[in-house]
Amino acid sequence: MSVWVGSQFRIENLIPESYASYAGPIFEAFATPEVVTRESDVAEAVWCAATDVGDRLHYPAGPDAVALSDAD
Repeated sequence: MSVWVGSQFRIENLIPESYASYAGPIFEAFATPEVVTRESDVAEAVWCAATDVGDRLHYPAGPDAVALSDAD
């Protein structure tokens, strides 16, 4: 596994060896998410926020953000 942070560091160089077996599957899952936010999801959330006359403050954009929002 080779995951880069920004363009300077390989993530495996930042994880202590004793945590490598724990961190590896987590980083692999981050590299291949099951649900992602598309541009159209963001556009829809912005439209909802701009046209909503209620007092709602948070507009999750995309299925991944909705899942995180629902987890609260």
